Amino acid sequence: MTQQSLVSRRDFLQGSLAVSALAVASPVLAACGAESPGSSNTITVGAIADKTGAFATYGAPTIQGMNLAVEEINAAGGVLGKDIKLKFLDGKTDVAVWTSNARELLRDPSITTLMNGGASNQREAYRAMVTPAKKMLFYNHQYEGGLCDKNVFSTGIVPSQQVKPLVEHMIEQYGPKMYVLAADYNYGHIATDLTKKFAKAAGGQVIASEFFPLDVSDFGTTVAKIQRTRPDFIISHLVGNDHLNFHRQMASTGLNKTLWTGAPTFGLGNEQFKLGPADSQGILSALNYYEEIDTPESKDFVAKAKAKYPDVQYVNSEIATSYTAWMLWAAAVEKAGSTDLDKVTKVLEAGLTVKGPEGALTMDGKTHQLSHNISFAKVNGSGRFEIIKTIENLVAEPSCDLIANPNQHTQLVS
Repeated sequence: MTQQSLVSRRDFLQGSLAVSALAVASPVLAACGAESPGSSNTITVGAIADKTGAFATYGAPTIQGMNLAVEEINAAGGVLGKDIKLKFLDGKTDVAVWTSNARELLRDPSITTLMNGGASNQREAYRAMVTPAKKMLFYNHQYEGGLCDKNVFSTGIVPSQQVKPLVEHMIEQYGPKMYVLAADYNYGHIATDLTKKFAKAAGGQVIASEFFPLDVSDFGTTVAKIQRTRPDFIISHLVGNDHLNFHRQMASTGLNKTLWTGAPTFGLGNEQFKLGPADSQGILSALNYYEEIDTPESKDFVAKAKAKYPDVQYVNSEIATSYTAWMLWAAAVEKAGSTDLDKVTKVLEAGLTVKGPEGALTMDGKTHQLSHNISFAKVNGSGRFEIIKTIENLVAEPSCDLIANPNQHTQLVS
């Protein structure tokens, strides 16, 4: 491996990490015991993701991005001259397991930071434990927004960066009336409330909304309602494999050929391949990263991800978000010169910028939310995403000021 293929420690100290070729090494992602707090050779970081269960479709790429970043950082000399050591636990798509795992990691004195993905209900089951444990949480997954917690930094896309521009685009293209479908848990309900807010501000109207448990797979009644109410378009906050049947049933009626569905979660779990081109017709996705993005940073990332994981069908936004989060954390620790919670927080709140697959992204100090580039994309006849439009450097709408109010540890959605 050449020196040019590594991420240098100078890049970390400057707080801007260039995307570089992956150092191919043995996998580092495995459950491991806690190290001694006095260890001088490693920095232990806790991590939870859904390796198994219904949400493994999202957990698998999160784990891949994590593994990719950690191996690359360690190959470049580590953080503060120390290798990262992962203590990884499988959330098993079970809120109770997430809670137990988080409790175990938060009690580990060698761990100062948790790097977690997971659904919103999983996060909220343990988030209140993070501050009393005096730890930092990086939440690395698309979510409903509004986290205002001094100890939490969010690197996934939120509705004001994703749903808002999507709703505005679809109103402009198709008309003001929309029908909203959503998963029946906190993400779906909050995202729907925000969709109504964004629609009203853009001159649109939500004419109906429905919520579905995660195990629902029969949408025949809903498709019939959509045919009767005749919206101009649909916004879907559905998630998981069972909910994909909505798109299949839309296609079986031919309705997807004339009625577009804006789907902010479509592509997070490589749904374009699960459905295929015919059933994916009429779906407009809105994500921060697609493999098809034609930039040097994206091409380099795809090349090294596929070199590491040759069986990966698609390098999606979950892989990119997870990878970028680890690079941001490493840059912050290097610049802080320590894993100390207060010192790392201060660096991040100063507006640290990291370069990754999307390009240069910046942490907003007040909201603890990372900026993002958002692209709209449709599935073409070959089953690949075709980028329609990209909006760069979208900053999440402010919901709080954690610099002015450092004792805030809530979730606010306006």
